[in-house]
Amino acid sequence: MRLKIAIKRILMPVMALGVLVFVCGCNGSQKPDDEFVSDTPAEVVNQINYIYDDTAILIKTDPDSSSLKFQNLETGLRYTLTYDGTTTMYDRYGAVVSANQLSTGGIYNINFNSDSKKLLSMSFDNSFSVDTHIDNFEINDLQTKISYMGDKYTIDDYAVVLSGNDSLDLIELQEGDEITAYTKDHRLYSIAVDKGHGYLRLINDTYFVDGFIEVGNSIIHKITEGMVLTVPEGSYTVRLTNDGAEGVKSVTIGRGQEVTLDLSDIEVEIKYGTIFFVTEPEGASVYIDGEKVSTTEGVELEYGVHQVITRADGYVTKSNYINVGSASASIVLSLEKADDNKVDYSADADNNNSSNTANNANGTNGTNGTNNNNTGNTTNVNNQNGINNNTANGTGNVNNGTNGNTTTSNTAGGNVNNGGNITQGEKVDNTNNNISATNSQGGNTTIVPTDSNSQTISTSDNGCRVYVDAPQGAEVYADGNYIGIAPTSMPIHTGQMVITLRMTGYQTRSYTLNFESDKADVRYSFSELTKIE
Repeated sequence: MRLKIAIKRILMPVMALGVLVFVCGCNGSQKPDDEFVSDTPAEVVNQINYIYDDTAILIKTDPDSSSLKFQNLETGLRYTLTYDGTTTMYDRYGAVVSANQLSTGGIYNINFNSDSKKLLSMSFDNSFSVDTHIDNFEINDLQTKISYMGDKYTIDDYAVVLSGNDSLDLIELQEGDEITAYTKDHRLYSIAVDKGHGYLRLINDTYFVDGFIEVGNSIIHKITEGMVLTVPEGSYTVRLTNDGAEGVKSVTIGRGQEVTLDLSDIEVEIKYGTIFFVTEPEGASVYIDGEKVSTTEGVELEYGVHQVITRADGYVTKSNYINVGSASASIVLSLEKADDNKVDYSADADNNNSSNTANNANGTNGTNGTNNNNTGNTTNVNNQNGINNNTANGTGNVNNGTNGNTTTSNTAGGNVNNGGNITQGEKVDNTNNNISATNSQGGNTTIVPTDSNSQTISTSDNGCRVYVDAPQGAEVYADGNYIGIAPTSMPIHTGQMVITLRMTGYQTRSYTLNFESDKADVRYSFSELTKIE
């Protein structure tokens, strides 16, 4: 500890007394210090030996007990000092302040009596840099470096993270938090959280599961059952949508607080739009979400995303997705003519035909369809799982027949889900060319890519997992989605993952984890949750 004895004016008469004793003929074997101690009044010695200077981080303020807690900068040792009206306090600008104006995380030069544990004075140490309003920072996975505003800093071994009087772990800092950093010579010693985060929990959310939640303008998340989202503190407008239904609520999230959002009182009003389809060629068959519809008049559809498949003899079948968001719209569905030089997989086939075309047996499942024995040249036909059956100059089996949930691939031309009994081996074009939508009454009815609603998560190929062993009995959420009760586990993926721990009657907490590799299991035992008084 960097403690220095403060020599006061009272030392002058004491030193004079020591010199006098020495001159008067003290025993030569005695040291001057021994004489100094033996002949000096005890109260004077106490005043000399117990006044110290230190450089320390302010950890906690307690106005009720008129005390402040500090942490020594070099050793991490913590101690508490009291103050009164005689204690002088100065902020970073040199202005005199009261104890209730002090902010935790600041680094001060302090002077105190260690015997009485009385703080005599404190002033901010301006040799340290203060970076405020940092809302975009990155901490490496080893928690040894922090980067912000284009600079990188080494995190001191005794660095502290403080949210008011609460001490946090580095991994409890979340995206969206706003911090003040205290550094010197590119070394970080303390962080004060100026703007933290709380939690938004959804209940009675059955109707909106698989829909979307928007919190303010920056958080958009797919809704899962009983989810808990980590949200920066503040007031927000929350918008929930699913299958044409919409609900809007207002919430205020406090730091460290959990807000429950009950969706049961949202009046679900399902909206519909009338879509007029024009097909090219005229008379082409149109399937919407797996069911054939008539295009001679408008088709009424719920607001939201729908799959549209267009089919006609002699043309390439096309699959598209449309997002209905207006009361009325017209959509043109254009097909391309099939190449006459290619096999027409949708035609009936003779079992002995050397062209090896596939017969549609309309089986319940592709693997249960009619087996056709084909003789002749090699041809590849996909079964419903996208596996090629090769027939090469001999006899081969081609499985035909699909149900409404078949996914065709390769020669089937991509992915077509719920495609209205797509014939096995049928060529399907999933591109969005030659299709247009015209809104006649405003709104946003649009054509969307076939993968617009997909969400790619890079999970481990070898089954590696993240294990949360403690605190036992806590609900565990990963990126807002419920996982289970600790101890539990989830697949690991490279990148960032926010783990939230929740237990009724206890303070909810979140931890940000960064994984640079997904090739090994990782185990965590987090601190016990704090009971809410």
